[in-house]
Amino acid sequence: MNPIKKEAVLSRVYRLYVLYECILVNLLGFFTLFFQCELQGLEQRFLHAFPSTPKWIADSLFGHFWLQGDLNCDTRASRCLTYMIAGWLLIAGTLQVFINFDGLRQRIFRSDWQAPRGLKILCMYIFFVCDWYWVVLMVLFRDVIGWQQIVGSAIDILLRLPFAFKPARMFESSCASAVLLVESSEREAYSYLEGDDEEEENLELQGVSMV
Repeated sequence: MNPIKKEAVLSRVYRLYVLYECILVNLLGFFTLFFQCELQGLEQRFLHAFPSTPKWIADSLFGHFWLQGDLNCDTRASRCLTYMIAGWLLIAGTLQVFINFDGLRQRIFRSDWQAPRGLKILCMYIFFVCDWYWVVLMVLFRDVIGWQQIVGSAIDILLRLPFAFKPARMFESSCASAVLLVESSEREAYSYLEGDDEEEENLELQGVSMV
């Protein structure tokens, strides 16, 4: 029996969540982290020109979402680690997009097929584990990590929880798939019976010809 591809199609809610995470977490995170030192320089110029602006507003405007102060840029080693993490963010976002969005992937790899349901669930759980790894870091280094990073991560974790507790929410309703499964089974049974009838007719013809 052929697998029913409908089961691996993302639900509208999960599709929107993946888009949110890929754009506002991975893509925005990559650019703000990769250009963190340059953005901090722009922020200092902005605050010099507009000294009455609250610091938290300036931080939000210039993507100062990561470590407090200039810890991302104060040494050559910290800059290197900043670029490394930015690269991992870009890789994670790219993988999530190409695993979850079959249509986009098939436009590039035209001979490819739909990614299986299990792979998409595994991808979600890997990011879920990463969430809690990040929670541990935020607890152990709460005096170093910026508050925006803590708030943003908490929101992302809360949004993923419904899918982690019930992965079926990731996919379109299985009702249509069940109907297709029944119809497919009926077609196979009907074909099988037709094949038996044809075989009996052939045997009867062979018997007549022998007589």
